[in-house]
Amino acid sequence: MLSSEQILHLLDRCEKKLGQPLLSLRQKLVQREQWLAMVWELIVLDAALQIANVDYEPEGENGGGPDFRLQFYDEKWVWIEATFRRVEVNGYIDRFSKHPIRRKLWKKEDQAKKAGIEGPLVVCLGTDRCRQYGHMHGPGEVTKEEAALSFLDGADYVSAALIAPSFSTFEVFSGLKRSTTPQLIEHPESNNPLSEQLKNYIVKMDFNRWPLSTDSSPNRSPVGGLIPPKGAPISLPEIPDYLLPYEEVAWSGAVYSYQWNFEYLRIVSWRTGYALINGNEKLMEAASREECAQVASEVFCPSCGLVIGPAGVEENPDSGVPSDLSKWTIISPK
Repeated sequence: MLSSEQILHLLDRCEKKLGQPLLSLRQKLVQREQWLAMVWELIVLDAALQIANVDYEPEGENGGGPDFRLQFYDEKWVWIEATFRRVEVNGYIDRFSKHPIRRKLWKKEDQAKKAGIEGPLVVCLGTDRCRQYGHMHGPGEVTKEEAALSFLDGADYVSAALIAPSFSTFEVFSGLKRSTTPQLIEHPESNNPLSEQLKNYIVKMDFNRWPLSTDSSPNRSPVGGLIPPKGAPISLPEIPDYLLPYEEVAWSGAVYSYQWNFEYLRIVSWRTGYALINGNEKLMEAASREECAQVASEVFCPSCGLVIGPAGVEENPDSGVPSDLSKWTIISPK
């Protein structure tokens, strides 16, 4: 999903932000059966480090535990477990017990129980090839939403499933492109629920900060021999700007930014006008910032204007992305 150069830069940045070498992760990155899962763990870790302080591999009451513990500025916290599916599942899935998402969640529930953790836990499920993580399914097949909800209905430790497949799609103007499409699923009567504030934090995790490659050979590590042992400094290769996280691109002029759910939008100066950017993707060009904001408000809005609330049907409190630029955040150029 990432090039060798990107993986090395990503690992180096995560280690520097945490202030420690990730020794076990380094070892697994060079193993044929582990490297894709470790790249996904790095992507999740990088997304977490942008929004919270992170304890890496903290132990539960009985030892072991999830991958990360996120601590937010208001002292709220949440456990995060990153897991990756690297093989396809063939056949027709018509029972909950056969669905790969439910099986993964049961495994993580059992691990959390053995570790004796307390507090909310979100499992981030990634894949680059398992179709059951996406929206494609046959008639009568169990969907990813149904599989997750059927598990979460009786879970004692896992609070929510964050399903984030990274599939390649063909786009008319840009050709083949890979991006991650996350979806947070929780049960309305969970035994270990997420608070509204924690949900607002979780949906700010950006899994598309680094441009993804359309190639991901599952049986070969691209960084074998490039990672030094025992926590020694990493020798970083030169890397072109287009492979870096999007916020490191040197835009000219002020940048208007707005984050809604898992969408990270910016309005930037572009040629003789402006462009609306979502993650690493340029959505459109316009003569003014206001036109970009108007398009963003029309595209990124709730699918339903009414929701079921405590008093019955009511107006959806989530109005989506505003067209009013005064509600966007201005980021000064670097």
